[in-house]
Amino acid sequence: MSTQTLESWKLELIKTIVNDKDVGKGENDAIVVSEVECVIYGAYDDNYKDGDTPEEAWEGEKDTLRAEGEN
Repeated sequence: MSTQTLESWKLELIKTIVNDKDVGKGENDAIVVSEVECVIYGAYDDNYKDGDTPEEAWEGEKDTLRAEGEN
């Protein structure tokens, strides 16, 4: 498990999402807001418990979002 607290891990994840060059521009603003809300309300807590880095958690979610967008 990470040596970071869950709270500091969540802050790092939010920073990762907000600073991602692939999202957050124009039409993707809603995705950023939605994902930050997910972080705040615990949707990524299992990633933390599994030992994922914030970057790994976000990349996994982006893969999921891409796959959903293709269907």
